[in-house]
Amino acid sequence: MNILVFGSDSSAHVIAWKLVNSAHVQEVILAPGNGGTHFFAPATQLNSQDAGAVASFVLSEEIDLVVADMRGIALGLPDELRALPLPVTGSSQGFWALRQSRCQLREWLHQHGLPLPRGQVCPTVSQAEKLAATLSLPLTIAADRQDGLVITCTDRATIPQAIADCMAASKAAGIVVEELVSGPVVTAAVLTDGGYGVSIPATCLARDPQSADTAPFMDADRAAGVHGAATPLWAKLEGFLEAQVRQPLLRALHDDGCGARGWISTICVLGSRGPVVQGLHLVPSGMELAATLPRLANDLLPLLLGCARGTLAAAPPPVWEHKAVVGVALRRADTSHPDYAVSAGAFDSFEPGMLIFHHATTPLVPNPYNSRGARLGGRRSSRPGFGGAHLPLEASARGATSPLLAIAVGSAPTISAAREHVYTNLRRHPNANISYSAEIGVREL
Repeated sequence: MNILVFGSDSSAHVIAWKLVNSAHVQEVILAPGNGGTHFFAPATQLNSQDAGAVASFVLSEEIDLVVADMRGIALGLPDELRALPLPVTGSSQGFWALRQSRCQLREWLHQHGLPLPRGQVCPTVSQAEKLAATLSLPLTIAADRQDGLVITCTDRATIPQAIADCMAASKAAGIVVEELVSGPVVTAAVLTDGGYGVSIPATCLARDPQSADTAPFMDADRAAGVHGAATPLWAKLEGFLEAQVRQPLLRALHDDGCGARGWISTICVLGSRGPVVQGLHLVPSGMELAATLPRLANDLLPLLLGCARGTLAAAPPPVWEHKAVVGVALRRADTSHPDYAVSAGAFDSFEPGMLIFHHATTPLVPNPYNSRGARLGGRRSSRPGFGGAHLPLEASARGATSPLLAIAVGSAPTISAAREHVYTNLRRHPNANISYSAEIGVREL
């Protein structure tokens, strides 16, 4: 089979890495890919926002599955391809629109019984002020758009102005006022074809200890690292999340018929009253994938095909290895420093078993996709044995558009052994222009 994966970030890298190791995959094509993916898969400049061009490419190049990115979902690429019909994993534009509104999303989650922080949607200033007076500090006051203004109030004197500012940013859409819940931040995700779903193991996201941000992060790629494990404590957590988050989410996606397809992920905070949902993602983050797909013992392809074709119930269920995974975000210590100053070969000495997933990087040596009509032979560009280690950093660093360079991932029977595996390799060749948190996986949860 031939697979087209959209994206240039670590999420695209992890998915492509897992798919290219499938015995059923002939070729994985990235659009556009990054400095890590070009080692094992060709790239094309196909734009996920041009549904017509994508459909033409899929038909002419005999693509068996398209994995959409968030930009494509936002503009309705999955809807367009499914109408042809062509196999694509990615949610509908209507579900994307729901997720873009904090007010609509909170009401939808509340309607379907998912746990939320104390609070509600407030259409007027007076209602918001009355509600805020009944809630405990600290509070978060947020404008309607997911990428809009969010203010954390630790002093009641600041609440009126925060409400006024967020209401002005929201215009007539209203605002969300709710208590700020403190605790570990975890993901609880499902794979779904719109009717049937399977659960994905939880991951724990770590905040950068130097960050001044007090609000839960909605974008998991902002995390300083991630870890997950299969221990008695994590088994209790999984049971907790399964009953209170995943199953209600699957029922909501099924009953609402909102066009959800693929990997749907919630960001939850484990507070004193249990988990509360703080965000909903239609495309998994690189952090989340980096801590889960290395634990997937069987093939990812049938699961994604099941999501695309509506046949997920017939796919072999995922088998998760009983091991721990620790991922550490590697960022530029100085974002103004020239890209080429990151030394070449910074990861060359990584031990076997280490994985490096690149984020928003450009390769030094391009690996362009050759169309079927231009090929002289059946050359396969993919390298099924690729494991992710031994990638020189300079080969991926030039042209980077994000402070996040890569995610370094190690696995072992225990979290302590996995984190030691990662940090031993990171300490072996320190680089002044690479920063990372030394606290990932210090606690089991």
